[in-house]
Amino acid sequence: MTLGERLRKRRAQLGIEAKVVAERAGISPQYLSDIEHDQRRPTDETFLKRLTLAYDLSDLVLWYYAGVLPKSMYHPEDVSDEAIFGAFIAFDERLWEIARHAHEVTR
Repeated sequence: MTLGERLRKRRAQLGIEAKVVAERAGISPQYLSDIEHDQRRPTDETFLKRLTLAYDLSDLVLWYYAGVLPKSMYHPEDVSDEAIFGAFIAFDERLWEIARHAHEVTR
């Protein structure tokens, strides 16, 4: 599923019009339409942050959708937002465990 398809699906889940999302993101409805129809592909972190707020998504989920994360983090199958977010939470927790262990070893 493409970024645009995912964002259109998310907007439908929220039950809001494109105009509302565009207003929330501070962009024109046409620019949003271009993104939702994969004619533009945003990668700027500040702009992606505005989209996370407009679509009520976590940063990590939108970054995943936008393809700005390392390729090793991508799953070949279409997965739910919740599964993506859960995987990032688990990954983050594991990194903290490793960091705590490394700190204890160096003491």
